[in-house]
Amino acid sequence: MKNVDEDIDEKIKKAIKEGNKFGDCEIYVYQANSTTANLNKNTISSVESATNFNVGFRIFIDKKQGYVLSNKIDDDIVKRAVTIAKLSKEVDFYGLPEANKEKYKEVDKKILNFELDDVKDFLKIFDEKNTLNEGSIDYGIAAGKILNSNGVECEEEISFFEADGLCIAESNNIRNKDKSTAIDGREERFLFDVGNFMENLKRKAISSLNPKKIKEIPKVVIFNQQTFGELLALFVDNFDARAVDKGESLLTGKINEGIGNLNLTIIDDPLMKNGVNTITFDGEGCRTKRNLLMKDGIVKNFAYDWTMAKKFNAEPTGNAVRGGAGIPAIGFRNIVIDSKNKVKEIFDEYKKVLYICSVSGMHTANALTTEFSVKVDRGFYVENSRMIPLKNFLLSGKVIDMEILGIDGNVENRGGIYAPNAVCKGVNIVA
Repeated sequence: MKNVDEDIDEKIKKAIKEGNKFGDCEIYVYQANSTTANLNKNTISSVESATNFNVGFRIFIDKKQGYVLSNKIDDDIVKRAVTIAKLSKEVDFYGLPEANKEKYKEVDKKILNFELDDVKDFLKIFDEKNTLNEGSIDYGIAAGKILNSNGVECEEEISFFEADGLCIAESNNIRNKDKSTAIDGREERFLFDVGNFMENLKRKAISSLNPKKIKEIPKVVIFNQQTFGELLALFVDNFDARAVDKGESLLTGKINEGIGNLNLTIIDDPLMKNGVNTITFDGEGCRTKRNLLMKDGIVKNFAYDWTMAKKFNAEPTGNAVRGGAGIPAIGFRNIVIDSKNKVKEIFDEYKKVLYICSVSGMHTANALTTEFSVKVDRGFYVENSRMIPLKNFLLSGKVIDMEILGIDGNVENRGGIYAPNAVCKGVNIVA
């Protein structure tokens, strides 16, 4: 698939030329071809192919914004945006990004050649006792192009591959028909080992069979990559400069200050090799760059789009992101975590811990305070490396109040957060 079909280039440029008669304007064209295999009861239940094409046109007239989302480029798109702008209230506006021309391409040819017949082999991993109850495999190519009236002209083309599933395992014990579940997902720009993903999903479900009630609550908790990534996502949202500007971030006014006990280094690296969100320009056409957000627990910077950077008199960090051709918002690319406290073999260092592997209810957490109260669906009592599965229990606390005793080097991509296992104190447990 070409980045954006050549026959629409003329229409894009025409729209910018026409829009510029009224004010500063930009156009973003998004195109994606995808295939989705829906999985149910160890089989492929259906296969869907889709082509998405949408166009977002945005114009600013006297600090009033007009935006139109359409599935085609026609003469009316500019007229409609102009009409909307004239009827709108004023917004923060400091001009559009300056001229920048870039092309970014990261396409894994293995994804282009992926065959759904291979999925049938992956499903043989499961059986009557260990069932892939539901799941999906989604893959394809996405392309985007942005132009603005200041000379921005940037194009991207990327591949993507995603897998997710819910496995239900059943005990072989005739007297105890216990069942356990495991849910997981993975998204990358490259074709990863789907068989390995499915094997791990099955293993996780089986490992939680025949759980016991907590008899002793250790002082130390280890969060695996999945759960630590969810907790970090709750905190990282506070680096959004728009939230800071509105006073909706706990980091407002905290540059060069510490926050709680969270003695971590946090970096947003949009140029990371093989990163799930790697790109050289953002959703407005600004160049992206590595952004040190926190250093050893000290807040160093925020994530800015063009407008917030100008308002804060700061350097743009290239953090404008889009959903398709939607209006850009501030988001993060590849969040990398580091700490002075490194642990080589985490379970050798800590002999008696709770190991938290899956939680539910994180959607109720408060990003402004980082308070959370969740149910632990998959947890283990670990003593001298022996893991005992536990019945569900409650876990609560504040991310910023957790004391990070150490992290290991076993990092996984969890929704763009590259999270390690983390040893922590300072959470509350109710068994």
